Amino acid sequence: TSRLGNATYVDSNGLIKTAYRNFIVNTDLDNSWSSNNLTWSFQNVLNPFGEYNYVRETSHSANNQGIIYQAFTIQTGTLSCYFKASGVDKVSLVAQAATTSLSKAISFDLLNGTIQGTYNNAQGSIENVGNGWYRCTVHSPDTAVQYIVINPHNQSSVTFSISGRVTNTSSGGIYVYGPQFVDSGTEAGEFTHNFGNTLSGPPRYSHDPDTLVPTGLYLEPAATQLFRITSAYTSHWQDQGTTSTNNSGIAPDGTNTAKTVTQDTSSFNTHQFQRAFVCTTGNTYTYSVFLKKTNVDIIQIGFNNNVGADSSNARFNLSNGTIENEGNSTVNATIKPYLNGWYRVSITNLANEIGHRYVSIIFYTPTGGAGGIVFDGDGTSSFQMWGGQIEAGSYPTSYIYEGEPAMTRPADTYTSTATTVLD
Repeated sequence: TSRLGNATYVDSNGLIKTAYRNFIVNTDLDNSWSSNNLTWSFQNVLNPFGEYNYVRETSHSANNQGIIYQAFTIQTGTLSCYFKASGVDKVSLVAQAATTSLSKAISFDLLNGTIQGTYNNAQGSIENVGNGWYRCTVHSPDTAVQYIVINPHNQSSVTFSISGRVTNTSSGGIYVYGPQFVDSGTEAGEFTHNFGNTLSGPPRYSHDPDTLVPTGLYLEPAATQLFRITSAYTSHWQDQGTTSTNNSGIAPDGTNTAKTVTQDTSSFNTHQFQRAFVCTTGNTYTYSVFLKKTNVDIIQIGFNNNVGADSSNARFNLSNGTIENEGNSTVNATIKPYLNGWYRVSITNLANEIGHRYVSIIFYTPTGGAGGIVFDGDGTSSFQMWGGQIEAGSYPTSYIYEGEPAMTRPADTYTSTATTVLD
């Protein structure tokens, strides 16, 4: 499969993970690469995945800075590559900025699997993947990268030049495989090849988020996240009769980015957390969000029209994972369990007006007015939330992280190499 962008899936531990697009072309190391002061050639050596392909070995003499490099679209993110010692056993991996003195670089020791030194306080990691191979990673979350540079060397006490490169002290080289650059400042992502100039993301093999049973290859059509800056709920959202606290719980992706929403003590009020989006008459929209009980069982999700009337809604029980009520015949609601008490709930309805429509997450009590949503707040009742998503369509698709402007997950494209069809 191929996909021209990032997409999420559920891993074998039940966490939401991202399959990142690789922004490096020709990762088979064949074309689009340049070299200075070294030569390199393909070798019949097992790569980190146990196959005999796409491994190159560098070779260069002492007392120079031998490099291989590639230019690409300038952006922030994380650079990674697989290396194995050969004639030399160190490598400086450089995320080179347009202003070279701002580059991020780390020198890795390929014999003992350690970070030998850093340039510009670069952050990164080295991971032993077996058979002498290491995956080396350099993060550049704040400095835009223009070139990826691979610089083998053998300095026992590393000294960086102004660009983060290191001079080799003896002849020899290293084995190289699988360069990748992703638009995350914190993780390298699962490696995927780009054979040519198309920048793709890897296939997604997902799991049931509750039972962890593998669900196979994940193929979806394109979808657009119509909300922006959603996972942390730091912008565009409004407390009404509530107070909210960011980064107050572990979210379904394993990060401390869940928000806690708590009733305030206002009297005879609707206690809700809401956000507007622009809709088109006649279009069907689905809102989904991850919710977790703290000390209330029932939460209501509402689609509100321009004047604020609760025109469609559904109520969800966060104790037993059931749908308590669908507000009218046009509403379709779902609830799906995830690990650690989380549920992904959704509500689908047809927009009956042009303009702004509100999505509200509302506290509910059976004795409250206006159908159970108007009452005196107690200042303590709360729930946790994460990962809201509004999209056109009749069902919730895999979670799309926030962005500015609205982010689109491209469609997955499946291509079969089979030449025989079996009945």
